[in-house]
Amino acid sequence: MVMQKAHAKINLVLNVLGKRADGFHEVDFVMANLDLYDLITIDISKTDEIIMENAPYIKKESNIAFLAWDIIRKKYSIDKCVTIKIKKVIPVSAGLAGGSADAAAVIRGINKLFDLKISKVDMLSIAATLGSDVPFCLNTVPMRATGRGETVKPIKLNYPKYYVVLVNPNRPLSTGKVYGNFVKDDNLQDIEKFLEGSSNESFYNNIHNSLQETSIKMEPRIMEIVKYVETKFDYKWIVSGSGPTVVYFLEDKEEMKELFEYCKIKYKRSYYTKMR
Repeated sequence: MVMQKAHAKINLVLNVLGKRADGFHEVDFVMANLDLYDLITIDISKTDEIIMENAPYIKKESNIAFLAWDIIRKKYSIDKCVTIKIKKVIPVSAGLAGGSADAAAVIRGINKLFDLKISKVDMLSIAATLGSDVPFCLNTVPMRATGRGETVKPIKLNYPKYYVVLVNPNRPLSTGKVYGNFVKDDNLQDIEKFLEGSSNESFYNNIHNSLQETSIKMEPRIMEIVKYVETKFDYKWIVSGSGPTVVYFLEDKEEMKELFEYCKIKYKRSYYTKMR
């Protein structure tokens, strides 16, 4: 048996540059992991099975974590079956790459379980076939993603590892539908400027999400969360990925806990964590 942590991710800068000939969008992202994670265990068994704790409605046929196993089994001619158990903590369809993180964890876990010695290049290739966020989720360091999100390279961030409060309205938002409704962003962020910064002021001034306006239009509860928090606090926020999770960045641990407790009163899917 092997165990893997599947860490949630957030986009610190999300630039959507335009639509590509293949139907995907050209992007330029800066992404970081959070300490919030799903826990995956994989064990050899008599039949293939995937068990979703806390999310039984996610079926095997549509689960990219199980698809990751199926791809590797065929590619490397594995003649055994596995049981994949996923203890879900990351909310589903929340802009936190929970499904992608699970798929990446399965790639790493299967490689370890069967001692396949898959190269990093080949793992990235497998990950890219599963989704744009999966290649990033194979890693545990901040990355810059380009292309449709599948081309990733490590970057160094000079900012503090901020405390983070995540507030989810408990209503899923489809990434595909958000991109489908996306209107051109005329306020793209200068990623080089973001990467050169190190101060809190630089961080707060340069985080950006091209999809945020579209997500807000599609899910009014995003601004409901923002207005609820603004009645008591004044913290920098951004929509995570395609939404609808609202992310707050804080420098102080006690302030993080205070904000979390306040949000938890109204929004049960509130979490506190830290950037990795």
